Amino acid sequence: MTKIVITERSENSKNLNYILSTLRETFNQTESSFYLSESEQRGKLEILVPDFYSEIIKSEVFDKVGDVIVINYKYDYFKKKIVVNGLTEVERELLFASLIAADLEEDKKYVIERYKKQTEIAIDGIYNFKLKLLKNKWEEIVSYIPSYFSKEQLKEFITYLIDGRKRKIYVDMGRVYDVRFRPQKRGELMDESFLEGKIIREIILSGCGLIELNGNLPKTDEFYLMEYYGDKVLMSKTT
Repeated sequence: MTKIVITERSENSKNLNYILSTLRETFNQTESSFYLSESEQRGKLEILVPDFYSEIIKSEVFDKVGDVIVINYKYDYFKKKIVVNGLTEVERELLFASLIAADLEEDKKYVIERYKKQTEIAIDGIYNFKLKLLKNKWEEIVSYIPSYFSKEQLKEFITYLIDGRKRKIYVDMGRVYDVRFRPQKRGELMDESFLEGKIIREIILSGCGLIELNGNLPKTDEFYLMEYYGDKVLMSKTT
């Protein structure tokens, strides 16, 4: 058996919950066992994997740890550093989501290189001590953001990001899925109290360029979906 241990500060316990919730089915399919525990200071996710599946599970776990750092930590960094006027609360959240999504895969590849040979990972330790170049990059991005950001600028930025992207997702009855119909939950790594515009935020974080929609959306999500994605939205034949 291969043992993988992921730890995180207790106040960031939702990060471990994200890893577990997105990989629970994979763990079950590979007969891997898992145990989530929490003390006053730290949370810990222990995973025991049959050796036959160890490389697969390590790859999946490393990917989700990467999500935690390049979404949750990057979000907290931007939220503290970026103050913009001209946008509604929903639009500010979508701005943060789009800034995260812009370099998500590139950032994650860099992050994973910092721990891909480890089976015991302290997420906050990786962030605090091994990502100096990445944090310098984020600081540079912050310096480019104007103090006033208009709705038109936000639309232009998001439509620029998605132009030419080929990844397809499905939005079915208000839930976002990838092409393998796995639920997408990256938004859980941002502000959990954010409800209005939650679906469009998840869509932006998915990095998609094509959306198949089944069912109705809340008015806010529907508005921004058509505003930013327009003819990239296909209506399902079952709708």
